[in-house]
Amino acid sequence: MTAGAVKCLLFDLDGTLVETAADLGYALNQLLIADGRDPLDDALMRPYASAGARGLLMLGFGIDIDDPRYGSLREQFLSVYEQNLARSCRLFTGMHDTLA
Repeated sequence: MTAGAVKCLLFDLDGTLVETAADLGYALNQLLIADGRDPLDDALMRPYASAGARGLLMLGFGIDIDDPRYGSLREQFLSVYEQNLARSCRLFTGMHDTLA
């Protein structure tokens, strides 16, 4: 490809360019609290964040996509996440320079 030929550059922001695990964890914790459960520590949730709602709902509620509650909980999770998706997010180390 020649210089100047690039017409589009795509980034996977969520979890690749931007650290969003804390915001995803916040969404799960809001659902847990609403269900009368204790919130989980960020460090416990971080490994599950890359699996999104599926992984975090499995961690927090012990359910998978076959559980009848999954669809409703997933919609609630996504709603809370959408309303709070910039609470704690930040660029990963080195990404500012990469973008510059």
